[in-house]
Amino acid sequence: MLKQRILTALFLIPIVLLMIFYCSAQLFLLLTALLTLLASWEFALLAGFQSKLSRLLYVIFILLSIEGSLFVPIQFILFLAFVWWIFAALMVFLYPNASVWWKNSRVIRALFGVFVLVPAFTGINIIHLQPDGEFILLFLLILIWSADSFAYFTGKVWGKHHLAEAVSPKKSWEGLCGGVVCALIAASIMLSLYRVPFQQWPMILLFSFFTILFSVIGDLFESMLKRQVGVKDASSLLPGHGGLLDRLDSLFAALPVFAFFELIATRS
Repeated sequence: MLKQRILTALFLIPIVLLMIFYCSAQLFLLLTALLTLLASWEFALLAGFQSKLSRLLYVIFILLSIEGSLFVPIQFILFLAFVWWIFAALMVFLYPNASVWWKNSRVIRALFGVFVLVPAFTGINIIHLQPDGEFILLFLLILIWSADSFAYFTGKVWGKHHLAEAVSPKKSWEGLCGGVVCALIAASIMLSLYRVPFQQWPMILLFSFFTILFSVIGDLFESMLKRQVGVKDASSLLPGHGGLLDRLDSLFAALPVFAFFELIATRS
């Protein structure tokens, strides 16, 4: 499984880099919209839609939600995403005791998908449009993937205390701490390579720290939905990784939150 994960990652990383650095804003918008719709096909399963027709209708629903979001102030979308992921954290850590109101409702879980997918689409495009957006996205990707990878390895070696046992029994507090520390070290290295003025480091690292925590919530939230419907992966699209959601669940939470923090920084 680890070999498959590595091979798939080696195949996907160049494609992601080409998208970030060589696509025009319009093409990037189109490609990220397509990826969001593909993720919505997988999310439909987690929402409880089994038939191809119902899942296709859900994809259309997300498409209309994306189109509608273009007429909503970006600040509102990012703020709403920030609030949503705090609420999602409560859902995760109170699961299954506080899941009565949503676990049997496909409508509510379908709405969850709007809060997960649409702000992520907004966040990645807002970041990409910035003057140094390509490098900011690369920074964010390395930050989240470093946290995820090192959390896995440190948790495997030293993990003893469960992070959210009812949702994901293999995740531990030790793994989380290891992932956060290693990701912040990676962030510091990137800031040094980018020659970011040192006086900006504290704020960037603080935002990075909280972004990592939200990315973990994104991972746990998808695990909670998969556990509720009794599936291991959202799909088998990516060998060794499962589906697109399984690979990008952390990023779907991190993107709008990081963009929201950036919005705060530019206005302060």
